[in-house]
Amino acid sequence: MSRSPSRAIRSIPWIIAAWLMLGGVGVAGPYDLGRTATHAEIKGWDIDVRGDGKGLPEGSGSVKKGEQIFNERCVACHGDFGEGRDRWPQIAGGIDSLTNERPEKTTASYWPYAPVLFDYIRRAMPFGAGLSMSVEETYSVTAYVLHLNDLLAPSATLDAKSLAAIKMPNANGFIRIDDQKPDVVGTRCMKNCKTTIKILSDQARSLAVTPDQERGRQDQRTAALVAASRGPSAPKPAAPAKPKMAKKISGDIKRGKRVFAKCKACHITKKDEGNSAGPNLYGMFGRRAGSTKGFRYSPAMKKSTLIWTEENFQKFIAGPRKMMPGTRMVFRGISSASDRAALIAYLRFVTTGQ
Repeated sequence: MSRSPSRAIRSIPWIIAAWLMLGGVGVAGPYDLGRTATHAEIKGWDIDVRGDGKGLPEGSGSVKKGEQIFNERCVACHGDFGEGRDRWPQIAGGIDSLTNERPEKTTASYWPYAPVLFDYIRRAMPFGAGLSMSVEETYSVTAYVLHLNDLLAPSATLDAKSLAAIKMPNANGFIRIDDQKPDVVGTRCMKNCKTTIKILSDQARSLAVTPDQERGRQDQRTAALVAASRGPSAPKPAAPAKPKMAKKISGDIKRGKRVFAKCKACHITKKDEGNSAGPNLYGMFGRRAGSTKGFRYSPAMKKSTLIWTEENFQKFIAGPRKMMPGTRMVFRGISSASDRAALIAYLRFVTTGQ
């Protein structure tokens, strides 16, 4: 009896997969898809830097220039002295704090090798604009961050050789296994183990990240006794219903919400919730640029007389640093005019309901 057509059709994907795994019928070698990357193409992506400095590019940068770049592009998140702002990390200080209950993992206190700082800054910083700085700018920012950690003098200049020669305070704080092979046969590696365990320090409890169950139960019993002694309480009045927005959520607003995903790491759009790495955008339209209370703007933004109209905002988000040289906003911009229009529709909706 012949096989049914449906069974034959279900077999086709497996036949194709087997054919591809063998390199094709009658074909030896690769799958003949695309071409081999050239040495120049590979070199463009081969930018990693090792802990010993191998991979650092030619060039140099100074602490002085690094301070200027840091003030323009980094202080909004990391603070004037590397102390960190809001939820953004602290990058200076903290030496000899790793054994404390609340260790401060900074560049100097935690990182074992100085060259990888260059690698990280080049790839990932400023936030959302990795690989946007030149080699000289990256060396300069690296030099300034090391200066903030008292590892470079204010007049210092940094290049590949001098960066690789820097000895980090925590260089010996990591264990390297190198050629040591772990025992995977099942032989017990510990001898004379204790049969009882006594907890000398409960760090999780001291940091208040793990609830104390017994204490929690006692608190619940105490709260119940107090409530019973006071007698029945009056019911709480119902919370007033939130007014519904009259405007329907259009397709542009939905699209604008997706575009805003590029912005929400730094900006908040809700009233009375303060600022983040960037200023709160609530009520921005019709407001003068650089006027949000409590936010530390760049001198260029504070001196600006720009009013946030839709037209001005369109121009600004197309290329922030082009429209306003000196702004600390590191975002490259949104090239699509339709995306910018959708973003404006979304911001008007969430910040004004219009």
